[in-house]
Order: sequence, then structure tokens, then C-alpha cells
Amino acid sequence: MGPLFDWWIIPHIAFFIFLASAIHAAWEPPLAVHASVWLFTSYGWELCEYFLSRAYPETWVVLEPALGAWVLDPVSNGVGYLIGVAIGAWSKGRRA
Repeated sequence: MGPLFDWWIIPHIAFFIFLASAIHAAWEPPLAVHASVWLFTSYGWELCEYFLSRAYPETWVVLEPALGAWVLDPVSNGVGYLIGVAIGAWSKGRRA
């Protein structure tokens, strides 16, 4: 993987698949709720990473480029979220 795409994309996508599928399977919220959860969680996560990487530079091995942190990670989270919504809808359809 390159300097912008790192292996941390996998936990990002996996977490958002879990989050979206759990939300959608339990309750089918409107699109605005899904978008809000995705945006607030994505940028909240990045904000925490930003401050933790500066507070603990000796344990935070790699500083992520701004494009990776503020654009590509939220996009990968969105991909995971869309997959999770599809899984949640599929799961809910199987129970009916």
C-alpha cells in the first residue's frame, strides 16, 4: 500500500460495516440519520487521532498525511458504512 492508503483502512471499513449493519438491522433510520452517524463518527475519530498523535508522539509511530486522515479515511468509512447498511437490510429481510 502507498503513503495515503495504509493498512489502517481495514479496521476503518470493518468498524463502519459493524456500526451501520447493527444500526440498520435494529432500526431503519432515515438517510439523514445514517449520514450524520457516518460523518460525526468519521470526523470525531480523526479528531481523536489528531490530538492523541500529538499528545503521545513517542507511541504514535506514524503521523498520517492530512489527505489520508481528513479525506481518504472518511471515504473508506463511508464505503464500510454503505456495505453495512446493505448487510443490515439483507439481514432484516431474512428475518421477515
